Amino acid sequence: MLNTEELPLIDLSEFLEWRPHDPVKVEPLWRGFVRSVGGIVLENYIPEPRKFENADFAFLEDFVIAELKEIATEFSNSLKFRMGF
Repeated sequence: MLNTEELPLIDLSEFLEWRPHDPVKVEPLWRGFVRSVGGIVLENYIPEPRKFENADFAFLEDFVIAELKEIATEFSNSLKFRMGF
């Protein structure tokens, strides 16, 4: 069982001052990450022109195919969000 008395206290003052950041180009970051852990970027292996949609990444040793989905809308700026859904 975890003894919480031994855990250090965390200073959240900087976290509470956090503000939204400028958009990050997610796909290039993920491509680099996938390559760094032994995966491959599938579009590098599928010739153009493609007449079909394909998955983004493969981790062949683990038999995993992955598709990156990115939320491109800042939901907190939407009317429904501000109205509490």
